[in-house]
Amino acid sequence: FNPKYPIRIVETATPNRHCEGMFYGFMRGYEGQPISLTPEMVDFSQAMLIQDTFSNAYFDTITADFSNAVSLWGAFQQHKAVNQEKTTRAIYLKVTEKCTNFTGAFNQCSNLEELQFTADSIIAAQIDVADCKKLSHESLMSILYALKDGANLTCTLGKLNLAKLTDAEKAIATQKGWTLA
Repeated sequence: FNPKYPIRIVETATPNRHCEGMFYGFMRGYEGQPISLTPEMVDFSQAMLIQDTFSNAYFDTITADFSNAVSLWGAFQQHKAVNQEKTTRAIYLKVTEKCTNFTGAFNQCSNLEELQFTADSIIAAQIDVADCKKLSHESLMSILYALKDGANLTCTLGKLNLAKLTDAEKAIATQKGWTLA
């Protein structure tokens, strides 16, 4: 996948700029090598529904601006039937408080090592990364820093990821009103 011209999501068949399944099952780049998806390749900044967009996809990294997204439902989930050795390694995202649905976004992403949110990202909905057992400490901190103040929601990191954090680091979330699970 190396588009001659960049793809910009400005209008789709539905009025809400729905990108469901756009890269579903994408498994190889040039000569079977994994590739990195960048905002210069595909501009998602105007897309609103990023549902199942990258499910079962195999990119080395995905970097995307989802600043207008309202839902990342199942966006990156990997189904058990897929060869778990060939899954996305790193995801770098920008999200805003417009996004109210992270349900299943990172389900079964057992090989995901990096999940980084930009410094100006705001996570304003419950998020669950418990299946992402290989996340780096830096990734976990990125999630905690992006949590919206006063949200009174749950951030599910899972037992293995929670063990990677100190009590002081966990307090970043709890002082913002979040429950860590």
